[in-house]
Amino acid sequence: MHRRTAAVPACLLDVNVWLAAAFEAHPAHRTAQAVLVRSTPAAPALFCRAPQQSFLLQADVSGGASQIS
Repeated sequence: MHRRTAAVPACLLDVNVWLAAAFEAHPAHRTAQAVLVRSTPAAPALFCRAPQQSFLLQADVSGGASQIS
């Protein structure tokens, strides 16, 4: 029997996209922001546990955007 695990198409984003979207100093900030702006409730941008933890660690360790180049 085949089980359907998700009824909604979604985009599972890598931690680098989330970091770029969060910090204006990141070179890919505008591109990452554009990806998030295009997401909708019908096709959301998702953040699973592993990238979420990586994001929190990297954002904290780098002191935010101060270390992004």
